[in-house]
Amino acid sequence: HQVAATVVLVLDARESSRVVAGPGRPSGLELAAYAATQSLTSLLASGHEIAVAVVGVDGDGPAGLEWLPVGGGRDQRERALALVREAVDAEAAPADLEAQFKQLGTLAPPGSHLALFSPALDDAPVEAVSTWRAFEHPLVVLSPDVLSTNTVGGRFASVRRRSRLADCQSMGARTIDWRRGTPLAVALERAFAATARLGDRATPGGGC
Repeated sequence: HQVAATVVLVLDARESSRVVAGPGRPSGLELAAYAATQSLTSLLASGHEIAVAVVGVDGDGPAGLEWLPVGGGRDQRERALALVREAVDAEAAPADLEAQFKQLGTLAPPGSHLALFSPALDDAPVEAVSTWRAFEHPLVVLSPDVLSTNTVGGRFASVRRRSRLADCQSMGARTIDWRRGTPLAVALERAFAATARLGDRATPGGGC
């Protein structure tokens, strides 16, 4: 009878995530980081434990990841927020994604949830879900939509992105397409509904 979940939050900080929809708009990475920040704050407040990993920067953790091991409470929140902030400011670096995704499958404790935050502008999220599925973790992909559909190229990229998210979903991931105009709280509630219910069993009236 599990009373609290462990969630590994994975931030996609690769070059492809740093696209902006237009002048003065936040990048895909900035939106993904914002969603990850709100998620970790909410999960910790609900009594869950979290870990944080960053792919696509030159990290000093296993397989070149930036890695914060599982923990809970206020100290963990401060460490996690610092790691996410640094990832946004750091330069993207070439990474062996396959090795990083496999490493994450191993690092995530058995039964923990893996949550990827990525604008999904290439096939990496599909590869991540395909790799992690073998480790039997519950999977979440939360993807901020940064594409403009004002051009033919933008519309085509948008179709490709939605197709990738559908592929992730078909492999068993809970997939959230965070569109402009949708409040983040609504997207997060959809993403972590199952996790929140686990917390409810531990604290009457708890959860997100």
